[in-house]
Amino acid sequence: MVIKASQFIPSAYHGAWRSMRAWEYDEYAFEGGRGSAKTTVAANRAVDVLMRGTDGNFVCYKKHKTEIEASVYSEIYKVIERRNWCDLFRFKISPFEITRRDTTQKIFFQGLDDPGKSKGITARRGYIQGVWFEEADQFSSMKEIDTVLQTLGRGGEHFHVIYTYNPPESNAHWINVEMSQPNPHRLKLHTTYRDVPESWLGPFFFHRMEAIRAQSETRYQHEYEGIPTGTGHEIFTNIRLVHYTAKEIAEMRRKRWGMDFGQGHPTTLVGTNYIPKLVDGKDIGGRLQIFDAWGKSNARNREVYEELERRQLLDTLITADPGGGGKGVIGELRDMGARRIIQAYKPGGSVERGVNWMRDLEAIEIHDELEWCIRQFKLYLWLTMKDGTNRNELPDINDDFIDAARYSRQDEIFAHYGSRLAIDV
Repeated sequence: MVIKASQFIPSAYHGAWRSMRAWEYDEYAFEGGRGSAKTTVAANRAVDVLMRGTDGNFVCYKKHKTEIEASVYSEIYKVIERRNWCDLFRFKISPFEITRRDTTQKIFFQGLDDPGKSKGITARRGYIQGVWFEEADQFSSMKEIDTVLQTLGRGGEHFHVIYTYNPPESNAHWINVEMSQPNPHRLKLHTTYRDVPESWLGPFFFHRMEAIRAQSETRYQHEYEGIPTGTGHEIFTNIRLVHYTAKEIAEMRRKRWGMDFGQGHPTTLVGTNYIPKLVDGKDIGGRLQIFDAWGKSNARNREVYEELERRQLLDTLITADPGGGGKGVIGELRDMGARRIIQAYKPGGSVERGVNWMRDLEAIEIHDELEWCIRQFKLYLWLTMKDGTNRNELPDINDDFIDAARYSRQDEIFAHYGSRLAIDV
């Protein structure tokens, strides 16, 4: 069965599409800004592999398993639905798989929380012909991806890899360095929203883009033009130091509190306020205001309780880290009288999701008297490899105030997170 793909593939990708169908290159790197149809093209190719023969299978990767349903699985489902082909496939969500009914060819979906688990992927019919790494910049390094490719790239005549990603801000990020290297076996294509019909994107996309551009030309260039705009290792480049008066803090209307329990590192308490930036009723990333913070190394539960009591927070909702003994601590503090401490929501990838939410904000405003908190945010740097290239790994040290701030805003961070698709399995 032959797919007539021109109506689904923007013209900027037609050359690459023909090349993929001819198996001309081993790797295809589709980079660019938001709205550039990178994922649409990759998802179309995954289905295309299954429909143009009877031996091809495909694997789609996200860094974290918890992100599969709302991203790669959803994208491929939409490709199939738009062609009215749902009756030709069987959809499964535990584990995530899409199977062509008449041939039993499969599209597999994997998280790379543990690269070693990829060794278990086996096609019952034919062999793996393609692999897609969505948001490839979110993987920790090329070495991590190679762990997968060394196993999957075997056993058949045809095989290629598709990388889709928005170039990270830092030129030192590993994927910017890797994809800038000459490679005769790789086709690299940079696209932007200008390469896509406006009707595909809708008016809100452009309203949001113009609002962000008016707010920050640098942010616009990075997010929509896909241009690396930084050269350093700082994770947060949107920090502003401000001074809040007691009156300004009292007038904040969206205050929340978060807590990170420490075992061998500080216990921290952070108060935040959030002012959304709305475009057509949707938040595009506003200002996070950190107005208060407390931390103490080796703090005993009684000391934590006394601090909550001193700040008159015993009846205030506090979202706290349930790990590292946190469940027991939460129970004991409740018994003491801190009645509204709840456990934070921490699915796989929650750290990256929360940090990325904060990085995308217009500003992280920190009260200028909170020296320990300011120092952590400013010294929160990407982990690097021996050559100084940034790995896509967040440090798991000196982040106690950052964690507490994340927990305080979990409602915004996880808005619409993890909803199930209405799919007949």
